[in-house]
Amino acid sequence: MNIKNHQLGNLRSIKRVIKPISVNIAIWKACNYQCKFCFGHYNGLEEEFVYDRIMEIPNILARLGTKKITVEGGEPFLYPHLKDFLILSKKAGLTTSVITNGSLITENKLREIAPYLDWIGISVDSPEEQTEILLGRGHGSHLYKVRLVSGWAHKYGIKLKINTVVTRYNLGSNLTELYKELRPERIKVFQFLHIESENDDFRDELMITPSEFSEFVNRHKVLMDLGYNIVFESNSDMTGSYVMLLPSGRFFNNYGGRHVLSRNTIFTDPLEALREIQWDSIKFRERGGLYEW
Repeated sequence: MNIKNHQLGNLRSIKRVIKPISVNIAIWKACNYQCKFCFGHYNGLEEEFVYDRIMEIPNILARLGTKKITVEGGEPFLYPHLKDFLILSKKAGLTTSVITNGSLITENKLREIAPYLDWIGISVDSPEEQTEILLGRGHGSHLYKVRLVSGWAHKYGIKLKINTVVTRYNLGSNLTELYKELRPERIKVFQFLHIESENDDFRDELMITPSEFSEFVNRHKVLMDLGYNIVFESNSDMTGSYVMLLPSGRFFNNYGGRHVLSRNTIFTDPLEALREIQWDSIKFRERGGLYEW
């Protein structure tokens, strides 16, 4: 046996059950968009939308050692108690973030939650509206709304993150000028990831190779030289490196092209629940999961 590899394996096993500094909660399954690449439908995963239980989660995570919570969906702005959840998260001492398509946000709504929201992540994949339509990202006004919400975020002191998914449709795009226009504090670029039972219907239509993803990465590395905080995540980077949570209080992760769900709820034994999804904290750090929040 290779002793070094054996020791590394043991180290990774230990690291998987350390306290998760950053957790993503899939707070609401419904969405008003039909993005072809989306793996946030959570088909087949048990979920309970019980208000009192969901509102316990920020304090449980804070006691567990979590520092940042990211609210995602579905579309989080469809969740009727989003503001309540953010307020409790801030009271628990957590850095708060919401990932959204931006379409349902108004300036008044963003101003209202601004005191409780540290980061807002908006998804945009192309400088061309027609490409967004082909991807299922809205019906023709997505880029317009992204520009509006980005401006409001800057106005109300909310840090802006832009998420981009690279697929067959936008592989040749160059978003450099759009990123500069939006002025985000952080940019994340993801290779399209197939998850079983989530985006099966569009796998062949959207799939790109690692070398094709590298071409997209190389085209946008100039932003690093300009001082932008831009992170590129391949399929390998994403697999096993996120701690995700359902409203029922169950952790889940993606391994082997499918979602893996913990049996135990965080309401009884959060560390045991975390152990069951085999979270890899080393990968989390390697993909740039730790940054200045």
